Amino acid sequence: MIDVVVPVGPNDRDTAKITAMSIQKNVLDVRTIYIVSHEDLHISGTTFINESKLNFKLQDVRTILKVDSRAGWYFQQLIKLYIPTLIPSILQHYLVVDADTFFLRPCRFVEDGRPVFNLGNEFHQPYFDHMQRLFPSLIKPMMYSGITHTLLYDRRWLNDLISLVEEHHKGKIFWKVYLDEVDPDHKEKSGAAENELYFTYCILAHIRDITIKSLKWTDISSIDEINNDLDYVSLHWYRRQSSLDLSSLEKRVLES
Repeated sequence: MIDVVVPVGPNDRDTAKITAMSIQKNVLDVRTIYIVSHEDLHISGTTFINESKLNFKLQDVRTILKVDSRAGWYFQQLIKLYIPTLIPSILQHYLVVDADTFFLRPCRFVEDGRPVFNLGNEFHQPYFDHMQRLFPSLIKPMMYSGITHTLLYDRRWLNDLISLVEEHHKGKIFWKVYLDEVDPDHKEKSGAAENELYFTYCILAHIRDITIKSLKWTDISSIDEINNDLDYVSLHWYRRQSSLDLSSLEKRVLES
């Protein structure tokens, strides 16, 4: 069994319910779906977790990075990396899903006790420069990316990664290191990526314990692009071609 965590920011409040419904329908072996947000969205069949339980806040991100427009984006990354702290009862394996991602076909993310890692094609050099400042051995291990809008975490491996970084930085708390090492030239754009960091660490340290399986997925910009041959799709707010008809989106996702 796995748990599923859906962090919800202000731009994804409208789609989070449909994301949760698609998880309920198509993600296999799920015990609990957690919705992490600053307020309860009252989504049926899910458990709400208030992000305010963390010992750092959005304002801390703004203060350290001295940015406002992208502060929420970095804050969401840190939420994902601190899920075991935020939800102490989380299972060993938990799936983090972006709140604008919709599963269209049955997907299993643990097979024979091994985490299933999906593959993406994104490449952005500042992400790898950032992780090497966190720990020098974190070098891009393959041509593929870990940025796929959903990733299966092992809480033990994540704890090992955080400890590795904190020890390298002489005991400085991880979330502060994570923000301090963002390149000032990229902090208002895209200077770090939590899933790329964790994916890289796991490929380097646990490749023999992972099953790599390329799921069929893509980013879309409209409901019309939903394809029943895909395992899941992501419809990011900044890619949407027009205002979103939530009823039509729900129908297309759940009837696929």
